[in-house]
Amino acid sequence: MRLLMHPHFDPVPFVFVALAWSGFQAYVGGIAGGFICDSARGNEWGVAQRKTRFVAYVLAHGSFYFLCSVSGFMACWVLSRLAVEVNDWSKVEGGTGAVMIALGSIMIAGISGALPRILHLGGKP
Repeated sequence: MRLLMHPHFDPVPFVFVALAWSGFQAYVGGIAGGFICDSARGNEWGVAQRKTRFVAYVLAHGSFYFLCSVSGFMACWVLSRLAVEVNDWSKVEGGTGAVMIALGSIMIAGISGALPRILHLGGKP
């Protein structure tokens, strides 16, 4: 967190790492979507159904995982900007503290790749 609060912090490496990691998460989501489709339907696919499988499962899950990972990095960015503005942590109000805790939770879940799985389950274990 100290690196993000540095006054000469350059956001370009942060954005590059965020997009690279989110691209990897999109790849993982695409594989997961293809596995979900294959386990439900088997390998009885024609050419037209393979395109449908790609669009409906692989591309949809991949883009969902990408957006969830990007939201984690955005929460990290907003949280770091909020943390820079705090001069005295003992005077942080309850609402600001709650927002910071929520942003921290979204950041951890989004970057780690757990957020799309939580949203797919609907919060159920």
